[in-house]
Amino acid sequence: MSLENEIALVTGGATGIGRATAVALARRGARVAINVRDDVAEATDVLDEIRALGGVATAIVADVSDSNAVDTLFAEAERQYGAPTILVSNAGALRPFQILETSDEDWRMMLATNLDGAFYCARRAVPAMRARKAGRLIFIGSIAGQQGSMAGHVAYAASKGGIGGLAKTLAITEAPHGITSNVVAPGVILTPLLQANHAAGAIDGFGAGIPLGLGKPEDVAGAVVYLAGPEGRYANGATIDVNGGQYRR
Repeated sequence: MSLENEIALVTGGATGIGRATAVALARRGARVAINVRDDVAEATDVLDEIRALGGVATAIVADVSDSNAVDTLFAEAERQYGAPTILVSNAGALRPFQILETSDEDWRMMLATNLDGAFYCARRAVPAMRARKAGRLIFIGSIAGQQGSMAGHVAYAASKGGIGGLAKTLAITEAPHGITSNVVAPGVILTPLLQANHAAGAIDGFGAGIPLGLGKPEDVAGAVVYLAGPEGRYANGATIDVNGGQYRR
């Protein structure tokens, strides 16, 4: 499953699912631009891992909730490697807010990062993909956007639900231009973000209710690589569930 000559941009690529995805894409030959929010030092470990494998990668700082920063992100990726042919929109925020505890600022922050950022990146990626008559838009959704979140992540679930509508619409409008648009919807994946927002006992409890237990970032990365590669050419408007059997449809 070669991705040679492909240029991948992975937002939120320093840790967790983003890191595993960046490594998996680079392992298959793609040049990878890894977006981080605050400092390129955040990506030191993943860059070292990719380069040790003989891969090619760079880190670019940008807050994807800011459309101007997204323009700068793409301009720098284009300067170094060329226009991205694969966009993995992974950057996200996760904080547990029950509805009566959710301030206006909390709500806007969550949607700005998780949904606005995905839209800004897709809007910036599409023109070059149209010109090339090929491209892959891959959005990291969530089981919470499909069935809601029992943990009370009301803003998070709403933002991830919006990802589905965005991706499906782009699957219709961009297919005539050779661009596919799909979602990978993880369940409970053991990432630094999950561990930062839940006590260890609570995370163990999440896993107890899943037929295959907790997932790993690499499980999600495998689905992304399929959609990015030649084997995924006919997948469009799809959502691939990577949740260990927690949500069945």
